[in-house]
Amino acid sequence: RPWITCWEDMRSRAVVGYHISASPNQVTIMLAMKRAIENYGPPDAVKIDNGKDYDSELWTGTTKQRRQKVSAGIIDEQMVAGLYAMMDISVSFSIPYHPQSKAIERFFDTLDRQFTKTMKTYCGKNSSVKPENLNDYLKTNKAIDDAYDLVTFGQQVDKYIAAYNSSSHSGRGMNGASPDEIMASRASRRVLAEGVLELLMRVWSGELIVGKNGVRFRGLWYGKFDRELMSHMGRKVRIAYDPDDMRAVYVYDAASLTLICMAEQSRLMGYGDKVNEEALRDAMQQVALE
Repeated sequence: RPWITCWEDMRSRAVVGYHISASPNQVTIMLAMKRAIENYGPPDAVKIDNGKDYDSELWTGTTKQRRQKVSAGIIDEQMVAGLYAMMDISVSFSIPYHPQSKAIERFFDTLDRQFTKTMKTYCGKNSSVKPENLNDYLKTNKAIDDAYDLVTFGQQVDKYIAAYNSSSHSGRGMNGASPDEIMASRASRRVLAEGVLELLMRVWSGELIVGKNGVRFRGLWYGKFDRELMSHMGRKVRIAYDPDDMRAVYVYDAASLTLICMAEQSRLMGYGDKVNEEALRDAMQQVALE
């Protein structure tokens, strides 16, 4: 069952960014947010689900346990070093187990009724609406022939969301206008400096300590021979990295988020081809078995 990760503009009901994947995680949320910012610019504020992927340290700069201690469920941008604060975006969180506090739940219901149910391989969003004889059907070659692959499914989602955003809405404050029309009526749009989005959309670690061998991350040491990094020995840092290329990471001061250096790793990997996180995990498993 493919998973759609969405960001919706609360005023216009426009779906501004989304990503289709086999399962949700921090990276899918990151890609959906990147798409939204590329198309519409960064928002002033976001309201996000209490799911573990959305309120992870990657996004808020703090753990859920620490975040829950902040009064009123609002994250003070001065208290955290996550991506939202770096983009000057204020954050609030939906009430757990309270769908009425999540406006996007209405879109997901509409998506199910207008789009997903039209597919021959529709499985139902819960057991109460599960099609009869589904299990027998899914065992047949016809089900395989009827099914979309993930790429084609994503293309169909693109078409549906484009139609949804351009259709008139009767909700409160819409007055029959489409989400696209409401979005186009905005008086201004925030803009990030060139290169900032790519920087912020890397994956970020929690706080790490610089040791005599550099910074240890995912079982590897980075920056062992970097003089600038060694001058920060004993201090807290965070690293930002490209999950598709683990040959080097960017090291930042944990308090100020000032770039210290780009730290390379050389023990397990060569410097010819990129090495992603999955390959890195495999390499670490091989080392453990030796």
